[in-house]
Amino acid sequence: NDEKVEGQELGIKSRLFDRQLSLNIASYHTKYTNIQVGASERGPSGAVLSRTINAAGAKIYGFEIDATYEPQSIQGLRLNGSVNYNHARYGSFKNAPCGGGQSAPQGCNQVLNPATGRFTAQDLSGKPLSRAPSWTGTFGFDYERPVGNDMAVSVGSSVSFMSKYYTNIITFNTPGFTQDKFAKLNLNLALKGPNDSWEVAVIGTNITNKYTAGYCFNSNIQGVAFFGGTINGGPAQGAAGDEEATCIVDRGRSVLLRVTLRPLEFLRK
Repeated sequence: NDEKVEGQELGIKSRLFDRQLSLNIASYHTKYTNIQVGASERGPSGAVLSRTINAAGAKIYGFEIDATYEPQSIQGLRLNGSVNYNHARYGSFKNAPCGGGQSAPQGCNQVLNPATGRFTAQDLSGKPLSRAPSWTGTFGFDYERPVGNDMAVSVGSSVSFMSKYYTNIITFNTPGFTQDKFAKLNLNLALKGPNDSWEVAVIGTNITNKYTAGYCFNSNIQGVAFFGGTINGGPAQGAAGDEEATCIVDRGRSVLLRVTLRPLEFLRK
């Protein structure tokens, strides 16, 4: 079915302390109906199948604060930060696919298949949406000062963080499908020519080389090799146990050299 969404947002934008501080605050509330979510399941042949299904609904609400401070006493310095709290939960979602190897006592206890005597779905009502951390934020600074021959040098750094989130909509209690809280450090250094006519910059992201999981899908390579396929919705798990998580990893450390030329700026005095 078509996905529908309605929401409200209320906020304020302000300039304080002789316009040195920019402070913005906003709150929001969003309601989804027939929210479309992607699910990965193991098909009859053993292959992993991806399909789009409808959760009955979801509610998302929270607030965000961002600020920028440019003190007049230190020319060229800019401090910035932002924090977001996000509460994202499914409403009624009683037809969610079961996780691989999930037994009825573990929650795979919805929609009985009379032919097999096992259940085929689980109730995820009230569970968090996937890749929806409760807290995210960024804090950093940029500092630029002039050097000889009308040039300028700038340096900056930022730290971004996320709280724990689930990487898959159907598996909540199996190890490997949860990304723990983390922080990533970014650095940049640049030399700028007169009138910003040219710039040479070194940009480093995720300097500490923190590997984090994006989307994860179910697999049971080890179980299939030794014990056969997983059993879902039965009174107990089969010999293959739980499925494993196969995850798409977010980018690790990256260091870039960027050269920028603005030919028209060479003509300016």
